[in-house]
Amino acid sequence: MNFQRFLLLFLAFQTVSIAGFAYQNERQLNMSNTESHAQAFQQEINTPSSLFSPVQKNLAPAVSRLRNLSLGVDERTYIFSYKRNYYVLTKDSLYTSGDGEMWRSEYSGLDFKNMELGFLDDIDKGYLFHESGGMVLQFNGRKFRTLNNSSEFRNQYKSFGFLHERTIYIFGGFGFFSQKSTIIYYDKLKSEWEQLMPKTPEKYHPRGRYSVVAQKTSNKLYVGQGLSIDDEREFSQNVIINLKDYWEFDFISKEWKRLGNARKNIDVRGYHIIYDFNGKTLLIGNEDAYTIDIAANELVHYPEIKTSITMDTQKSSAKPVNIIYNPSTYSFFALIYKDDGSKSSVVIPAEQLLGKPSSPVKLYSPARNPWPIILTLLALVFAATTFMMLRKRKISNTTVNRIRENITEIESILTTEEFRILKMILDSHPNHVQFLDLMTVFGNNMSYESLKKKLRFSIQDLENKLQTFLKTSADIFVIQRNKDDKRNKEIGINE
Repeated sequence: MNFQRFLLLFLAFQTVSIAGFAYQNERQLNMSNTESHAQAFQQEINTPSSLFSPVQKNLAPAVSRLRNLSLGVDERTYIFSYKRNYYVLTKDSLYTSGDGEMWRSEYSGLDFKNMELGFLDDIDKGYLFHESGGMVLQFNGRKFRTLNNSSEFRNQYKSFGFLHERTIYIFGGFGFFSQKSTIIYYDKLKSEWEQLMPKTPEKYHPRGRYSVVAQKTSNKLYVGQGLSIDDEREFSQNVIINLKDYWEFDFISKEWKRLGNARKNIDVRGYHIIYDFNGKTLLIGNEDAYTIDIAANELVHYPEIKTSITMDTQKSSAKPVNIIYNPSTYSFFALIYKDDGSKSSVVIPAEQLLGKPSSPVKLYSPARNPWPIILTLLALVFAATTFMMLRKRKISNTTVNRIRENITEIESILTTEEFRILKMILDSHPNHVQFLDLMTVFGNNMSYESLKKKLRFSIQDLENKLQTFLKTSADIFVIQRNKDDKRNKEIGINE
């Protein structure tokens, strides 16, 4: 019995000893791993890259393990891509994925009041900025570095952001009850936003617009269809119109040039705009899509897009939202709403989402230069006027000369009073003779009304006889009011 008790006590002691030894080894191993991970993470935080450093070095971001993305349905987000990775930015966190399925999240050190942002992918860096101007952050794929911490300007929402010579530019947008056609850029040396001043007079600039179809090539900016207000209507700020004109801005000459008007009226209010889709602008709607190449004057229609994806990106919007294109992977990335009230991510190749394109057609009808037409019309008017003047002058000279050359024969067919009237008119030519002076031909024995009536009939008979003699139906005389005294009439040879 004592031996059994001793054996049980011995076995219990051995069990406790083994368990204690295992616990001590596991504790030392865990401490070693924790210290190793902490040292590695701290080294990553404290070792800046050649161009970038965290926004807030004193805050060590909490990095989560890889997991599926699940966001609150009302959580405000901004999505973008950089190189081959996808990113989801929330109010204070940054989610990163290489395939759009498994995500790593970490504290961003940022605090956005809204998500009206823009992102541009440069050669070796990216730029995150307020789409209305203001804050500018530099991005290296993992961390942000502040270049400008200004508040957003709030006057160029829904603008077009692009890079020119590795400098951030913004065109158009709306804010403070107006639509803009201005171009601003971020001056890295001054760390300030500046406005580019075109040489073209302002009245020849494109109309202010937002949600604009736009494209950037090497040295040219192209802008086209977009939204604006109808200035010609009362309370025009409530009337939104879809502009259809296309323009080109040359960064070398700094001049605007109008290209023409759209051949197909596409209301951009029904489409989500994705810039730099293989160098073009993509309009993606609920049922179809378009690619627009302003530089090449080319429009391509995609009538059979995958609507199950585009519709799932919407909650209360009338068009697709939360969808971008990654040119490095030739794929679209989107946040879609799930039945359980959350948002998840999906990556789909471009050809699967868009389907087969139709044949390209002309995007716009080129604007015709009005000056050749105007000059041609002016030349025609001048030629016609000159011809008429010469013709009238020829008729007048011919009439006067023929009367003077045949005055003897003409005198034989006229009464004495008619010939005296004709002689007075010929002697005054090219000036006119007042009716009062012609009345003296009839003497002073009649009343004024009788003289006026007799003179009228005499002139009428005289003209009829001259037309018959000269064999012409053209008016011989011209009668008009005296310039100095409108009450008096005067007569002369028709010129």
